[in-house]
Amino acid sequence: MHIKKVGTVNRNVLVPTEDEREKVRTTEGGVLRQPGVKQCIRSFMKQKRLLSPTTLQPPITSKNIAFYAYMSKSTPSISIQYPIAFDIVKTNNGNGYHASTGVFIAPETGIYVFTWTIREYSNCRHSTQLMVNNAAIGVIHVDTGSSGDMSGTGVVVTHVNTGDDVYVRTLLLPVATTTPYPSPAAKIVAFYAYMSATIPSITGQSTLVFGVSKTNDGNGYHPSTGVFIAPETGVYVFTWTIREYDSCYHSTQLMVNTEEIGIIHLHSVSGGDFVGTGVVVTDVNAGDDVYVRTHASWNNCYIVSTTSGRSSFAGWKLS
Repeated sequence: MHIKKVGTVNRNVLVPTEDEREKVRTTEGGVLRQPGVKQCIRSFMKQKRLLSPTTLQPPITSKNIAFYAYMSKSTPSISIQYPIAFDIVKTNNGNGYHASTGVFIAPETGIYVFTWTIREYSNCRHSTQLMVNNAAIGVIHVDTGSSGDMSGTGVVVTHVNTGDDVYVRTLLLPVATTTPYPSPAAKIVAFYAYMSATIPSITGQSTLVFGVSKTNDGNGYHPSTGVFIAPETGVYVFTWTIREYDSCYHSTQLMVNTEEIGIIHLHSVSGGDFVGTGVVVTDVNAGDDVYVRTHASWNNCYIVSTTSGRSSFAGWKLS
């Protein structure tokens, strides 16, 4: 190396010889000093850091608990209280469902949605209960009449603790009165309620009151009026089940404020005992009123709710 003056400024600058220049060009430091190359190297190193397997974040996994199973064949005549085994398992995330017994053993505590569908035909009838341990949480009844082929679906939203047994059984004894589960500490919005008794003849537009509240996390449901007042804005699922018998019929609407979001129609035949279920998914704002009402035009006679099968209303906020 040698010392060289630059311009008229009296400062000494170290300037490499030609051999030293060549040596520097072959090193990473030399490349970084070449004009126009520094930014490229930075960009390359940035891409290298982003693509390096050692810096990738592991995929986020969540513990989903869900199951779906059905009966492989018809069950012969049942005249006793009998747990129903749905032995063909199609989905069992969390491995909580046991096909050999028909029992779901909750792998963790939380709010769960359970639904079950029962098919009957040719003078058959059954009431079936959704059980949590020894407590009946929900019940539906299906009676086909003399020549029908009908299915009924029950939906329940309830709090379940780790290790609880959840299953469906046929009904022999009246449904016992149970104490609702305490609300969990986490902020969850969910409710489930059913009618305490059969409603007499309805011929006009009327809000239906599901007066027995079994689940009310978030305290949005008001059993005295049948109205759910949304505690917070979000996407909600609402479902309602209506029971009819002996030539009764009704159309029922799921309302948000004054707007119809969903509607179902159920018409029982002479001697029949049918249930119909509606499900909607909709956006709801905090303070909105959500309720079920009969249609102004299509109504005749009773809406049934007894210990052998309930008319019910439920909903929950999607997280």
